Amino acid sequence: MSPLSRLFPILLLLFSVVNVNSGVLGIYHSIACLFKSECCNAASIPGNTTRMKEEFEKHVFGQHIATDLVLNAIAAHWNSNHAKKPLTMSFHGYTGSGKNFIAQIIAESLYVKGMKSKYVTLFSRIDFPEKSNISTYKKNLYDYVKSKVSECGRHLFIFDEVEHMHPGILDGIKTVLDYYDNVENVDYRQAIFIFLSNTGALSISNHFLELWRAGVHRSSIKLVNFEMLIAQGAFNTHGGLFRSDTIKNNLIDHYVPFLPMEREHVEKCVRSEFGIRDVVATDGDIEEVMAFIEWAPPPENKFAKTGCKRISQKVATMAFKRRHAHEQIEHREL
Repeated sequence: MSPLSRLFPILLLLFSVVNVNSGVLGIYHSIACLFKSECCNAASIPGNTTRMKEEFEKHVFGQHIATDLVLNAIAAHWNSNHAKKPLTMSFHGYTGSGKNFIAQIIAESLYVKGMKSKYVTLFSRIDFPEKSNISTYKKNLYDYVKSKVSECGRHLFIFDEVEHMHPGILDGIKTVLDYYDNVENVDYRQAIFIFLSNTGALSISNHFLELWRAGVHRSSIKLVNFEMLIAQGAFNTHGGLFRSDTIKNNLIDHYVPFLPMEREHVEKCVRSEFGIRDVVATDGDIEEVMAFIEWAPPPENKFAKTGCKRISQKVATMAFKRRHAHEQIEHREL
């Protein structure tokens, strides 16, 4: 068989996946993708919202507003040919309520390589440490976002610990988030921006407690009960969104409230962590982990102060001890 004959099936495959309107450039990119581990195409970026829904149902507890809103917002944006701006969401709630976890599930569902994808960028306050360099940070942030979206329109940007960022930094990407077909010849409309913040957590908790005392069941609580509360809190609280143009100009599409975690939700987190480690937890195991959880506010002490954040390490330690003890018993029996 000649070398050309061996190449024919590959060339046939290339031409079958290249749109007839993409021309030589499309063929070039398809050939280049053969030599890359990840490309800006459906193979590397499947946008699997079905998986996202399944992961939410299996592993996210007590956040019906967040999971429903996030899933529908991303599915609608991902499948739209008429997006007028990038999808921009701001997650708000206490530590351990699931903000980072849901952001991770989003990345793992949309991109084959998940958080390790070159089309996913995570920023945090350590990327912008010095208050005196805000002007430089704004320019660098804009240039970086521009370069990444130029490479692939379906880029996901996650900004963690926004409440600890210096005010004004995020205004560097204000034009990127706005209603433009393109900015300096770059189309940002397929990109997704997610801000994660503890700002507004106390307001969310207090309002939820008021609703609960009034007899409103958690599952009946709706987004409308919190969205304006969060926007006002983020705008007026010192941090990355303080007096931000992104809020002034209504560029954040969805403010997503993460409700404080109650006992039943924390228990589900504990069981899930044991399940991940293939350990069947007893009621005693659950109670042993739950003993480490602090509750607030008095007198009800209804909410876990740190949600599910500290649970993973506690469960990991218990699971290791159990396996070690089991191995010792087996060794003695031998």
